[in-house]
Amino acid sequence: MKFRLSTIAAAALLAAAIGQPAAAAEYTMRLSHVFPPQHPLGKAASYYAEAVKEETGGRVAVEIFGAGQAFAEKESYPAVAKGQIDATLLVSVQFSGIVPALDVLSIPFVMTGNDSAKRFLASKARAKLDDEIRAKRVEPLAWLFQTNTTVFTSNAKKLVAIDDFKGVKIRGLNKVADASLVAVGASPLATPGSEVYQSLQSGILDAALTDISAALSRRYYEVQKHGTVVDNWVTAYGVLLANPAWMAKLPQDLRDSLKRAAAKAETHAIEVGAANVKQAVAGLEEKGMSLTFLDDAQESTWRKAMTAPSKSVFVERTGETGKEVLAAFESLSSK
Repeated sequence: MKFRLSTIAAAALLAAAIGQPAAAAEYTMRLSHVFPPQHPLGKAASYYAEAVKEETGGRVAVEIFGAGQAFAEKESYPAVAKGQIDATLLVSVQFSGIVPALDVLSIPFVMTGNDSAKRFLASKARAKLDDEIRAKRVEPLAWLFQTNTTVFTSNAKKLVAIDDFKGVKIRGLNKVADASLVAVGASPLATPGSEVYQSLQSGILDAALTDISAALSRRYYEVQKHGTVVDNWVTAYGVLLANPAWMAKLPQDLRDSLKRAAAKAETHAIEVGAANVKQAVAGLEEKGMSLTFLDDAQESTWRKAMTAPSKSVFVERTGETGKEVLAAFESLSSK
């Protein structure tokens, strides 16, 4: 009943919006997402809307229904596939439940190098994931970088050496990423983001892992003394998806304009992501959290211990498709 009521409410909201088209626009893209306006992906969606307006000369307007006002997270993909909404924005790790190949981004250090997020945008690895997404009856328009900087927070001791993880109850991410934690002796526990703070405070969890910006915004510094900052442990994108039938209605020149707008938004997201990391580091240190940054030798030790177990689970879950996707990512990282 809850799903039906939310769907009915969304239909009423969208019907009202259709009756009030954006002024001067020939076409309107109705874009639904669950992020509040100040969330990095909420801001990325707004940036994309402005880029579309600029690239199309105002002929296409993007009307945003943010903060879950049209569809909840689990409803968003089906709504786009069915044409109930024209587009949505989902975090890659969440969309992997529909497209298992996206879990490749949860393999520790599968993408390495300071420019890996940028190189991904024009890579065979991206093309392989795009093909997997299209098989689900939606069109991937943009990969909006969210983060590739993870912080492992802890209280009793720093998590720096591999042996430091033994016996530690840590917030898990998914089966692919968790395999790496199990391999070093940790006990990952599935915990919703909204419950991590309380779990750390009560001792249900000894440690957590999260995007470094989230550690600041969720005030982990109040219940955790230490943080180990790791680049490329996992990478998260917001994937902008569109309904293919809606796209097909557009003249070719406008479809090309949407691609240019997407490219602008992708570049902007990477720039903003780097700034967010610097801000989060400064914020956590200001709040008193002791941060450790892995050096090259330490990162190499983590990679040797953690990457292979996660790769194994990924291939087991995705089969031949996963092997092809993984090969594309390994080629990307070797450049």
